[in-house]
Amino acid sequence: MNYLGKDTRERGKRRRTEIKNFINCLTISTAAKAHQLVVKMALSKPIYDFLTFYFEQLFTHPLRTKSITSCVLATSANVVSQKMMGSKTINHESMFAYGLFGLLFGGSLPHFFYKIMEKSLAEKTKLKQLLFLAAERLLYTPTFQAISLYSLAVFEGKSHDDAVQNLRTLYWPVLKANWTYLTLLVFINIKFVPPMLRVLVGNLIGFGWVIFLTSKRRRLQIKMEKDKRNKQERRGQDHGQRSEHEKLN
Repeated sequence: MNYLGKDTRERGKRRRTEIKNFINCLTISTAAKAHQLVVKMALSKPIYDFLTFYFEQLFTHPLRTKSITSCVLATSANVVSQKMMGSKTINHESMFAYGLFGLLFGGSLPHFFYKIMEKSLAEKTKLKQLLFLAAERLLYTPTFQAISLYSLAVFEGKSHDDAVQNLRTLYWPVLKANWTYLTLLVFINIKFVPPMLRVLVGNLIGFGWVIFLTSKRRRLQIKMEKDKRNKQERRGQDHGQRSEHEKLN
């Protein structure tokens, strides 16, 4: 009987601990609470410990954590894109450019944008999601797209003129593709994802977008290099023809 009583007390103690942890989860958000409970039951201890550490860092050091996450995801997406395009060797300049952009801008810009929007629309509960989406699609995305196209070219070592030419050529096709394919995912992120996790989810969406953007920029680069070689060849031919003409005269 003492053994049964001790066992009952132990189960009660464990139950009270779990209830306490459950209540503590509410200080973050209901979604985060549910996520932690599901993850704890489904994942192995190392993965669960890593996720616990990550979400703790995300809660205590949001800007730093988001920037590092964006850097890792942007670099990984660039490598995946290069492999998908059949590159036998990794272009380290491109990989470095995407990683640096993710570190400097990929986490910080959306972090401050979402923070400003949450404060600005705090009282507009009925139209909050629609106004949030409109601002993201019509103000934030065009600006972010311009910064990314120019910065990536500069980080890859290209001149200002080449970076501007890259921006002029790709800006509208890339922006139009972004509006077409990502608007629904952005709306889901705004409406259903807790504010603390929106940048993370946005970066995960951006993983696929970086693959698309890398391939688009790579095709443009190949075309520009081909046009440059053709111009040099034409100049060489014109120079040769002028030289022959001068000799005849």
